[in-house]
Amino acid sequence: MLQDTIKNMCGGGGRIPKCFRMADLGCSSGPNALLPTINMMDAVREACPPDADLPEFQAFLNDLPDNDFNAIFRSIPNSLGPGKNHKCSVAAVAGSFYDKLFPSNSLHFVHSSYSLHWLSQVPEGIDEKMNKRDIYIGESSPTEVVEAYVKQYEKDLTAFLRYRADELKPGGRMVLVLLGRGTPLHTGTPYLVDPLTEALLQFVSEGLIEEEKLVSLNVPSYSPHKDEMKEIIEKEGSFTLDRLEVTEMNWDNITGVAVAEEDGGSNGSPAAKFLTKTIRAVMEPMVAAHFGESVVDPLFLRYEQLVARRLAAGDDEKKDLKFWNLSLSLTKKSN
Repeated sequence: MLQDTIKNMCGGGGRIPKCFRMADLGCSSGPNALLPTINMMDAVREACPPDADLPEFQAFLNDLPDNDFNAIFRSIPNSLGPGKNHKCSVAAVAGSFYDKLFPSNSLHFVHSSYSLHWLSQVPEGIDEKMNKRDIYIGESSPTEVVEAYVKQYEKDLTAFLRYRADELKPGGRMVLVLLGRGTPLHTGTPYLVDPLTEALLQFVSEGLIEEEKLVSLNVPSYSPHKDEMKEIIEKEGSFTLDRLEVTEMNWDNITGVAVAEEDGGSNGSPAAKFLTKTIRAVMEPMVAAHFGESVVDPLFLRYEQLVARRLAAGDDEKKDLKFWNLSLSLTKKSN
C-alpha cells in the first residue's frame, strides 16, 4: 500500500518537489526504525519518470521523548550513509502525535505503523473497580469501560487527523497501519494481553503483587474495527479515505517464521520465547513503572510459561491466535 500510494501521488503527472518532506510517526528505536523511511524514499524514486530529477529527502522521525533517538542516529551511517544512494537529512521530533508536531503545510507524506492503536491516556471515567480483573477490554468488562475506551479513541484519532491535516500540504498523503478488530463486537482480550492478565492474577493470589495495584492498571490501547475508522475519518472531514484493507494474521505463522530464523533448538518453546519478547518490548516500561522493576523478570517468565501452554493446546485454544491489521491510505482534501 505504501508503494501504491506514493506511485499514485508522484507518478500521475503531478509535480515532484525538489525536497520531499516525510514523517514517520511512532518510529520506535529498534533495528528496523529507519526501514519505513528507506521504503518511502525508494517508492518515490520508483514513481519518478525516468527523465525527472530525483528529489532530495527530509525525514522526520517522531516518537515520545523517552524514545532512544540516539540509537537511530548511530545506525544512519550503515542505513543512509555514503554509498547507499540516499540524499536524505534526518531529524528527530519528540512528542505525542496527538499534538501538533510540524509547521503548517510543511509535509508531503506521513507514515505510521503499529502505533495508532495506542491512546494518549487511560480513558477518562474508568473507576478502578470497574475493570477489576482485566487490564484491557475483556469479556468481563462492563459496558461503561467499553464506552470509555471508544470515546477516548474517537477523541484521539480526531485530534491526530486534525493536526496532520494542518501539517500536510494540500493533496498530501498518509499511510497508516495499526492493530484492529475483525468484528464490530468487543469480544475477548487480544491474544498477547490475555496471558499477561492471567500472570498478574496469579501473582496477586501468590502475594507477589498487591491486588490494589492490579485493579488500578488499565492499558491505554484500543484496536478499532474498520467501520469505526471510516466513521471517524468521515466525521472529521479533512481526508479522503482512498483505500482500507483488513488483513487477518496468525501468530502461529509469524512465530514459525521467526523461530526458523532464530534458535529453534533452545530450551522450552521457541515460539513462546518469541511472543514473550514481542509483548515484553511493548509492555515492560508500563509494568516496571506500575509494579516495580523487581516484578518484571519473574512476571514475563510466568507469561512465557502460560503462552507455551496455550501453544501446546488443541485447536479450541489456538483459534485465539488470530489478530487483524488495518491498513489505510488517505489524501488531504484541497479545500
